[in-house]
Amino acid sequence: MTETTCCEKCGELMEYYHESGSCGMLCPKCGWGWATTYFSPIKADKTVYTVTIPKTDRPQLNVIKCLAKLRQCNYLEAKSLLQSSDFVISGKAKEIIKYVRAFSEFGADFRTEPEFPYDIAEAE
Repeated sequence: MTETTCCEKCGELMEYYHESGSCGMLCPKCGWGWATTYFSPIKADKTVYTVTIPKTDRPQLNVIKCLAKLRQCNYLEAKSLLQSSDFVISGKAKEIIKYVRAFSEFGADFRTEPEFPYDIAEAE
């Protein structure tokens, strides 16, 4: 937050906060403040996204490890999933953000349809 707000009670510079489902301003001196609800747009998004990793005969080790961790399976099962056909998972944004984030971090070759509109580094 770039603008400054002073406390109505004591005149002290107020501090912005954002926790769980709320955000607001709080005076560090007297404790006066205000709050409002805030929910990440990801949580409200009803769009169903499909994440696909194309089939490959030689999947990269880092992608195998990533998929094994996400699917909670062993490396051989993850490798088999990647070799047998396209790996496809669908869900709402709040459900697939972990896949999009992990595949991006591990450098996996994947696509999301429709395009995933959120900044995965900042998404909750």
